[in-house]
Amino acid sequence: SGPVAADASPWSVMGVADGVGSWAFEHGINAGLFARGLMKGCEDFVQAYMETLTQVTTAEQQSDPTVPVPERTPRDLPPSPKIILRSGWKYVKDNKIAGASTATIVALDGATHILRATNIGDSGFIVIRPDRTVVRGSLDVVQLRHKDEHKEHHEWVVFRSPQQLHEFNRPFQMALGPKMEADLQTPEDAQNIAFRVQKDDIIVLGSDGLFDNVFENDLVALCRLSSTPEQIASRLLERAYLNSIDRDTDGPFAVMAKDEGVLWRYGGHRDDITVVVAKVV
Repeated sequence: SGPVAADASPWSVMGVADGVGSWAFEHGINAGLFARGLMKGCEDFVQAYMETLTQVTTAEQQSDPTVPVPERTPRDLPPSPKIILRSGWKYVKDNKIAGASTATIVALDGATHILRATNIGDSGFIVIRPDRTVVRGSLDVVQLRHKDEHKEHHEWVVFRSPQQLHEFNRPFQMALGPKMEADLQTPEDAQNIAFRVQKDDIIVLGSDGLFDNVFENDLVALCRLSSTPEQIASRLLERAYLNSIDRDTDGPFAVMAKDEGVLWRYGGHRDDITVVVAKVV
């Protein structure tokens, strides 16, 4: 499902949700509806948040425009990614939408350049820095069990969100449905991330269909060949799709499978692919 965005403010929000396709043949449920409902609830919350802050700002100005406004007020601050995800979860529960999905929500504070995120499962994001200067981030991980999915690490990539996996190809996932399993998660199981970005950093947010089919060095190369976030997203989407249907060349998913001792034929990994790209200005 697509982006949740707030462009006309001191902050921005992005999000992706990837429905678990196996629910179609296991339960007869289209998990894509669940993923879209999850993002709809997140988007509704962000829009309501913006409208409320606009009303507060107008009321303040009308009441007494001579009163000095603090340098940083609540309306300047982005909503918490965890709260946004909880709102999406509430939406699918209230509307009785069955399914399962991974999800990533990213909120960027334009004033402080602090990126905060909440992530559950194997969707995620990376931060690419053209000047190659690495800045250490902080990570608060809830029940994070994973192995580095790529042995390579391109020097332009200064942060990559870890995956949350029970085991290989079995990601954490939020779910609602008739047959609930004990190892399914809620937003409370999501990992919380904080990282300071810099001007010109490129943030690539995507479902596992992107990262399972495009190696990190190729992803960076495509970003360097493009001048706008729209061009980057388009090229990444095209490359991920072409790699996913390539039956001759192993992609990241095939490499991971073989590293884990899982029998995998060869080539790419067909999957849903969602890409959202932003550039810090």
